[in-house]
Amino acid sequence: DAQNVKISMTMPDSYTYVENGIGGAPMAALITDQDAPIAFKNAGALMGLTVNNIPVGYNKAILTSLGEEAVAGPCEITFDNAGNPTIKATTAATGKSVTISFEPSAEVTSKTFYFPIPVANYSSLQLAISDGTNTMVIKTKALNAQRSMRYKSEQDTPVEVESADAAQAALDNAIKGTTIQLKPGVNYGTLVFRQNANKRVVDITNAGGDAAGNEKYSRYENITILG
Repeated sequence: DAQNVKISMTMPDSYTYVENGIGGAPMAALITDQDAPIAFKNAGALMGLTVNNIPVGYNKAILTSLGEEAVAGPCEITFDNAGNPTIKATTAATGKSVTISFEPSAEVTSKTFYFPIPVANYSSLQLAISDGTNTMVIKTKALNAQRSMRYKSEQDTPVEVESADAAQAALDNAIKGTTIQLKPGVNYGTLVFRQNANKRVVDITNAGGDAAGNEKYSRYENITILG
């Protein structure tokens, strides 16, 4: 009986980042016929989270369960009658966070992180990045994670600036959805929304061009300045 088959394993609380790779996702196969091909299937859920504008020096992505549900620790894989595996945390599991470590970059960068997690109805999952001293929360949301499902999301980190020149440069290079974080106590003067020379802000209708009919520039949309 497939429902009587159980596999015990431990979901790790840390991984090493693999560029363009997915590692650590648990798979299992139920063997009912020794002469039949073995078919491994995904047992858990997989979160693919893209983070843009990761600051210089940051080297960790951290997924934390803020509710009662564990994301790491002792787990158990069970099978349904069709041989589909499902991995769930046991009552002994207490791991509330999973960390993916990566090499810090010398410039602002973007990365996609894949977090394997047990099947559960998570009341609150939080994604953050860290440099070991500072931690920046990217997003928090509830998720009903099902087996063999991939959940994808893309988020931007705030662009942190500490001078008027840096603030204007960040504004000049802003794309749709950018958040610019101004350091308190600095006189930033007047920040100007001007034509975006690198034409990165493009998702706007009714963009206007100059009188000579040269390259059209977009208006700004969803740009947030915090200070």
